Parts: sequence; structure tokens; C-alpha cells
Amino acid sequence: LVVKGAVATPGDYLPDAYVLANTAGTQLYKFVPHNGLTKLSLIEAQALIAEASEAAARATFRAMTKAANDAIAVADIRTLFAAGAA
Repeated sequence: LVVKGAVATPGDYLPDAYVLANTAGTQLYKFVPHNGLTKLSLIEAQALIAEASEAAARATFRAMTKAANDAIAVADIRTLFAAGAA
């Protein structure tokens, strides 16, 4: 088997999954360390990758939203202390 890609699986409390293929490229598998190997159809592999992409997009959005909110809070705090020093 050959590793074709790593798939982050946030939220399932398991290690990340790896998509594997046989050397002929005719069969796909999902490997999760300490949890074993599962045979996948092409549709299941596509769904696994799509779910991981959606989870990554949600995590990116949450991180960007938090960063923007934190920047606003920092600016508010600086304004507060600047007003107190004057």
C-alpha cells in the first residue's frame, strides 16, 4: 500500500486518517493509527476528503473571526489606557 494523502479528522478524537492505495491503484483504504485499516469505495474516499476540507474551512473561519475580535479588544484596551493617561 502507498500513502496517497493525510486527512485531518478534527472532532472525532482519533488520530488523523491516511488514504492509501494498492500499488495497482485499483483499491483505496483508510488507515487510522491504533484503529486499523478500512477498505473504501471511491465515493467514501471523496466524502472523507470533502468532510475534512469543510472542517478545515470552518476552523479557518473560527480562527480568523477570533483574531479579528481579539484585534478589536486590543484596540479598545489601548484606547482605555490612553484615555486614562491623558
